Amino acid sequence: MSNEIKGIGGRRIPASNTRGPAASTGSSATGGKSVTAGNSGSPDTLSLTTTAAKLQQLEESLRSIPVVDTAHVAETRQAIVEGRYEVDPQQLADHLIQFETRLHGA
Repeated sequence: MSNEIKGIGGRRIPASNTRGPAASTGSSATGGKSVTAGNSGSPDTLSLTTTAAKLQQLEESLRSIPVVDTAHVAETRQAIVEGRYEVDPQQLADHLIQFETRLHGA
């Protein structure tokens, strides 16, 4: 991949790879893996450490977990409709106070 850079006076400076690879190739001392960028024959690589690879796997597994427990929501909704859902005012007040305390760091 090449990028044209305009020099002083508007003349173009040809892009060249004079800085070498962006990262080392092969496995690093931390057990990482390398990935070559693109099919353009560019020597640029990306090296992931073991920790980064594990973090990437964790992110992928978290994407499969639903954010909302839909079964619990449906059960609560049904209890409200049927009039079975009861609110404990003391517990609600206690939770509001705890939330405000944590929010304001007191």
